[in-house]
Parts: sequence; structure tokens; C-alpha cells
Amino acid sequence: MRNLAFSSLPRALVLALVALCAGGCGPVVVVEGTLDPDGNPPHPPVDLTPPPCDRPAIDGTDDLDPFDRLVYGFAGHYRGMANPPAMWGQYDEYPVDIHFAADGHYKAECLWEDCTAFYYGSNNDVPQKTYEVDDMLDDGTGVASIRISFDDTGGSVTTGTLREIVVSEDFEHLTFEFYPTWLGMKGPILYDLKCTVP
Repeated sequence: MRNLAFSSLPRALVLALVALCAGGCGPVVVVEGTLDPDGNPPHPPVDLTPPPCDRPAIDGTDDLDPFDRLVYGFAGHYRGMANPPAMWGQYDEYPVDIHFAADGHYKAECLWEDCTAFYYGSNNDVPQKTYEVDDMLDDGTGVASIRISFDDTGGSVTTGTLREIVVSEDFEHLTFEFYPTWLGMKGPILYDLKCTVP
């Protein structure tokens, strides 16, 4: 798998990025690979600083049962990387920003212009984008349903599945697998996302 690193960038650009981010940028993601004819990387750098989790504060999270704790922790504003199966597309991984609101809606976008957060559908913010945490398995991981909107190519909505949902104890790290189950159990795309609790 291709590593995302600075190794393909001109030295001057790397130094400029370091200076720009000296005030607090998070990990900056740049695709390693062929530069364009002007010697530039194929995408601009992306700041992956975890955003504030943006979930309602509650008292007594330790008192929540495991399923309610999962539902509470899953809702949040995250940023990180999506890793599709080999040979699915042009990228081994790509940066995403996903906000699962507590009311069951979500916003999701790929942080590059030529991809979408869930590989299928669109990055547009539309009311049809909803999710529901359905279950917690015996191994402690969660399962959810997610509606993927194709509003930019006809308006259809399909339902996919999130599996292996894990929320860290501090509610700042979320991982899961996405399956486009309307196509069968093809996949998964792996997501590794972070946010910060104030």
C-alpha cells in the first residue's frame, strides 16, 4: 500500500507547509506519487487536525450501558482516513470529514475534490443522509445502517451497512467498516477517525 508522506514533495513546499502549520495544524496528508507537469503534488495538503467532537455533554457517561455508550460516542464530528479495498479506485486511502449528528443525520465529504466520503453517492449535504446504530454484537462492536444519497446523479438513496464500530474509552477515536450492501457484501472500506473532547 502507498504511504501518505512528504517524500514526493519539493523541499521548498515541505518547508512552507511546516511554517504554515507551526501554529497548530494536525497531520498534513499529501498523496505520494507522480507530480504534475509543474512539479506539484496531485492534491493540495489536507490538515487532519481532529475537530471538536461536537456532541452534547452529558453527566455520568460511565453509568451508560454499553449500547447507549456506543450510540453516544458514535455521534460526533470526526476527521481521518478512509481505506478502500485494493483495486477499487485510484487511491489507497483518502481524507474524509464526517459529522454524525445525534439526531440521526450526517454530513460527510472527501477532503479532495475528486472523491466522495463513502466512495459511492455524493458529498452534498442533503436531508436524506441519515444513519441509525442498530445493534451491538457480543464482541462489543456496533452495527449501523447508513443511507447514501446519489442526489447529484438522479436523486436515489441506497442503504449501506457500518460494521465493526468501535468508539474509544475517551470518545475521541472512531473506527468502522463500510459495506455498500445494496451491491452485496462488497468491501469493506475501513475508516479511522478522530475528534477532540473539550
